[in-house]
Amino acid sequence: MQTLMYSMIQLIQDAALIGEQVYLVAVCQYYLEHYLLKEINDGKEDKDKISWDDFRCNYIEAIKIAKVLN
Repeated sequence: MQTLMYSMIQLIQDAALIGEQVYLVAVCQYYLEHYLLKEINDGKEDKDKISWDDFRCNYIEAIKIAKVLN
């Protein structure tokens, strides 16, 4: 019985660790894309610029959808 309980606790800890890793990757990707967006938009005319606000909203919505699907 203790072995089963230990296994369950280990599974929960592993799932939490994986969740933290996924969150960390998402945060890193978010900031990387933010800075890449600034570089992409440097020197462009306004009509061709990617809106950071639109990108941010879409990214946040995508994260919410991903959380629901998982």
